[in-house]
Amino acid sequence: MIDKNLEKLKVLSKELEDENISLDESYKKYTEACGIIEESIKELEETKGKVTVLRNKIEEMIEENL
Repeated sequence: MIDKNLEKLKVLSKELEDENISLDESYKKYTEACGIIEESIKELEETKGKVTVLRNKIEEMIEENL
């Protein structure tokens, strides 16, 4: 999902660089980009949590086998 969000952000960024874009359209695209960024941050935080849990389990397994 992060990859798709990154691609969406690239598209939105290019669209926002267009000199002919209206203020209203700019606001809509900026708001959409903020939502995508927020969604991506949540996903990254969830993934970080999963990795932490796995790391802790691995550390426990190592300690048990020493």
